[in-house]
Amino acid sequence: METLTFEGKLTALTPIFTGGDLKTGVEQGIRKTPYIVNGERIDVPYVSGSSIRGNVRRLLLQDMFEQIGYTVKSLKVFYQYSGGALENSDNESDSGTMDLKLRREVRALILPISLLGCSKGNQAFSGKVFAGLAVPICSELNDFLPIQSKISFHKYLSHTVFQTRRAEREIPVSVELPVEQIQLNQNRKEKKEPTIQMKVNYETLSPGAMLYHKWILKDTTQLEKSCFARAIELWKQRPYVGGKANCGFGEVKIDYPTLQYTSEDYLAFLSERKTEIGGCLDKLGQL
Repeated sequence: METLTFEGKLTALTPIFTGGDLKTGVEQGIRKTPYIVNGERIDVPYVSGSSIRGNVRRLLLQDMFEQIGYTVKSLKVFYQYSGGALENSDNESDSGTMDLKLRREVRALILPISLLGCSKGNQAFSGKVFAGLAVPICSELNDFLPIQSKISFHKYLSHTVFQTRRAEREIPVSVELPVEQIQLNQNRKEKKEPTIQMKVNYETLSPGAMLYHKWILKDTTQLEKSCFARAIELWKQRPYVGGKANCGFGEVKIDYPTLQYTSEDYLAFLSERKTEIGGCLDKLGQL
């Protein structure tokens, strides 16, 4: 048995927004989880390990398809972007059974699935990579983290106000509207009604906030380690966490100082075995 742990830091370069469960009017809080500190419960902001792992999965699968020149033809293969889906078996005699030969083939050829796991048909492939929560490096969590800090996580929190345009005063000429709507718009224009806008207040982690994060690899092969290295390379090319990345949020600097593996072996494997990998993907699409 081999267990590898890679600890590191994610440093916010832009505000990080994760979207909490509670909303108060136009106030959107950040996601938090409770910690017991000195006998008291405190709610600490965090970035879900599931969201980080899911982002890496999508990057790794898309990269594999591009490297081997594979076109996704089946929704069942496309579902692997989100980890697949469990389905009821039409044949009760097949319920609970597994194709061991196919499972071995998937483990050997489709390394992103072998690493991160998936659900397929009525079976689940367990993954070998575990992603921890990304939590602030702060004084409140000194007893929980290997990195110590004198800064409270409260100093990391800030609020960002958005203005979202909800209706345009001028309708583009190219847009065809019913006669009634055209007349209504003309009336509004004559009355000089103001453009409708909405302000929304988001709670975020400020740029400069440092988060502790770790990956754990269990019983991985050398090729799987190289595949994991490729995943981190791809993530560094698109270094985002949380939501609203398309609006410039969630960009981070990624640093795992003890991760020394490279993607060279994995990329060579994809080049040499692309036909077999494509065939195995086709089999998954037919299940």
